[in-house]
Amino acid sequence: MAKPLGVRIAGWLIGIPLAILVVLFALSNRHSITLAMWPLPEDMVISLPVYVVVLLVAVLGFFGGIAVAWFGGVRTWRRARSAERSLRRTESALQQAERKIQRQERSGSTGRSLVAAESD
Repeated sequence: MAKPLGVRIAGWLIGIPLAILVVLFALSNRHSITLAMWPLPEDMVISLPVYVVVLLVAVLGFFGGIAVAWFGGVRTWRRARSAERSLRRTESALQQAERKIQRQERSGSTGRSLVAAESD
């Protein structure tokens, strides 16, 4: 299914300036930094450009946020599924009751109301 034109234009209006900012950031921060992890041996040192480290952290944060949102929505998703099943059961019971009423009306009701008939 194709996206509406407005959504595509908005994507381009946000995406192009963002891409330009990323390129400018990368060009402005080409000097290297040294990363060392404390519990690891001292000879396990990585030297990377600043922009790689910053963009890597941003990408990891983005996907981490997606994961948190996904797992946070699981409970809501389960509740919605449960409500949908309950609705289907209720609709089925309603249809059965309507069929029962129609059968009673066709067979010739005694003129008593359903409430009175059920209370007997």
